[in-house]
Amino acid sequence: MQRSHNDYNGGQAKWMMNLPLARTMSGSKFNMDVDVKMMETMFRMIGEDGLYYIPVIGAPWHEAWDSGWAVKPGVEQHFDSWPNGRALQCLVTWYARDPGNEGLKKNIERMIHGFLTLANRQDGVGWLPAHFTNIDGSRTMPLSPQGVLQQSTVLPGVAHYYRLTKYPPAKELAELFVNYWLGPANFLKENGEWNLTPTLHFHGTTFAIGGLLDWALAVNDQALLSKVAKAYEFARAGGEPLMGWFPESLPALHPGTEPCGIGDMTVLASLLSEAGAGDYWEDVEHYTRNLLSEVQITDNWFLERMASDAGLSGETYEAKKPLETADNVADRMLGVFTGMSAADGQTQTVSSHCCTGNGFRGMYHAWSSIVSLQERTLRVNLLLNRASQWADVNSFLPYQGRVDVMMKQPLALQVRIPSWVKDIAQVECTVDGNKKVCSMNGRYLDVGALQAGQKVTVTFPMTDEIVRTQIKWWDQGKDEKTESYTLRVRGFNIVDLYPRRANVIHQFFGSGEYRQGEPRWVEVERFAPKNEKFW
Repeated sequence: MQRSHNDYNGGQAKWMMNLPLARTMSGSKFNMDVDVKMMETMFRMIGEDGLYYIPVIGAPWHEAWDSGWAVKPGVEQHFDSWPNGRALQCLVTWYARDPGNEGLKKNIERMIHGFLTLANRQDGVGWLPAHFTNIDGSRTMPLSPQGVLQQSTVLPGVAHYYRLTKYPPAKELAELFVNYWLGPANFLKENGEWNLTPTLHFHGTTFAIGGLLDWALAVNDQALLSKVAKAYEFARAGGEPLMGWFPESLPALHPGTEPCGIGDMTVLASLLSEAGAGDYWEDVEHYTRNLLSEVQITDNWFLERMASDAGLSGETYEAKKPLETADNVADRMLGVFTGMSAADGQTQTVSSHCCTGNGFRGMYHAWSSIVSLQERTLRVNLLLNRASQWADVNSFLPYQGRVDVMMKQPLALQVRIPSWVKDIAQVECTVDGNKKVCSMNGRYLDVGALQAGQKVTVTFPMTDEIVRTQIKWWDQGKDEKTESYTLRVRGFNIVDLYPRRANVIHQFFGSGEYRQGEPRWVEVERFAPKNEKFW
């Protein structure tokens, strides 16, 4: 495991932002002392001007392979707009969980004022310099869409803080960014399509679109919300949504998929659907059940094998400290999201930790939107397993077309029926074992009013079909290439895939039990948070 300045150049703040999200989903308090130390480190990296600085003097990554900027004479610290935006998001996420925390509030507002002071302004638009050190750095206006990508992480934190507090300087800063992004930056076309001159980094672009979505929701801008939905659909068409595959750049220059982009698309589909700006719930199902889950390392046997084959195991390899460690690396990789994968599995022996932050962000939004409460009606939007304060959802997919809902509060219930169920007469519903005739409200089965303690079972035919698809990219930006796959799909889950290439180190979609009709039962302790819709 190698360390570099990227541990702090967005990585640290990314992980810290997602710790409250992951703990809200799981209820885990494991290693919370580490959370505290990480936050203490962040506070020490925020300067008197409110900005987040990455130190150079005395830093262990000073001589790292990717830290060439750090060896310039006189450089003591540097500013980068990307990790600064991540740091603000981290502070606002923690504040949303603890809105009475004056220390967080003070640092958030100091950072917003720092951005306003640093921002270059021209005719009602504003932008931040992408990067500068204490001795040099350009602060000129980046006119191309790439300028948006350099600062795309800043707007989400500003928008969320304004939503929480209506803090006027947050609105001032957000409007400068939005005016710049939708104006001279030439980032999106009027119809929501991306400006692909030049090629755009997918994750950086979808993150910016997510910032516009956050701002549209904060100020109820329906026109902007509609534009974001069109931008999402453009991004969706550039990938393979059935698998949840999205390229590292658009147009795609290689067949790899970056989990950061998969996480972003899951967030966008969830929030747009919740806001009523489109019906993308089945996109969320496909992304979450397939590549968003597959790219997370939950079994590390292949890492141990790779290290052994390469002569890099802890027993035979002497790590070059402080930039490397060989201590228990494979176990420490459990739960992380790989930095780059192919559609059918992992082809690289290197995994960047940066994607873990965005992967969990996607999982949180999928998890939080499985159920939603609107007035006194509980909606089951996604047919995934979920415990909540209102009801527990037990999904039998992809084994069977069945969902059980265990009511915990007296509420009306609606359950989304998959689009592959063409004949609604095939949908059956029972309440406490007694058959109930229900009407449809769009794609939702309207079960009606229920009492706490009642059990609802909804059944429908399960599909098992063969689907052929392709992934396309432009090698060296010139020659069109394709990879063709034949998929076996049960419901929303890809349960098998052909061909399986020889150069894939760790195969995806090989879970044999998913191809069976009987569910596999696992006994777990579930957690239902009281405060879950804070982000």
